Amino acid sequence: MSNHTKDTMKISYALIIVFILLVASISPLGDLMRSMYEDKLEDEIVSTINRITLFGLGGLLMILGLVLSFLTWKKINDKKLKRFLLMTGLSAGLFLVLSILHNVFYAISEIFSDKAIIKGIMSVMEVTAFLGAVCLVPIIFLVCVIGTLVAYKKIGEKSST
Repeated sequence: MSNHTKDTMKISYALIIVFILLVASISPLGDLMRSMYEDKLEDEIVSTINRITLFGLGGLLMILGLVLSFLTWKKINDKKLKRFLLMTGLSAGLFLVLSILHNVFYAISEIFSDKAIIKGIMSVMEVTAFLGAVCLVPIIFLVCVIGTLVAYKKIGEKSST
């Protein structure tokens, strides 16, 4: 196994860990963890901690995804592994992009709430971005992570024989 493959493997594992932490922070488990310190801190501090956690993990997921995609594009030669790594990295970055677009489209629809056509178009785009970020991108990410792990295993078996 080449050094480039090992580097992308490390980044892939880091992506998986950050993805799990991000999902845990917005799931009922995150609510349980927040409830432990919520009574002891002011609401504004709790809200700030939640935002830092969410945007920090989301930003880290996006950066790791872009680094993985860049390294894969430049250094990986195995076609199947390259395809899975690129899709994994791009879907990690796309999650945050679609989440931000969802909020931008919502804000635009609220600004132009008196103009029915613009509000209608922005509402459709908002829902599309939301469904993409919440439903489509995580499924693509998980499928590609599984494909990446299988491809890594096959490459490891080839290099050990």
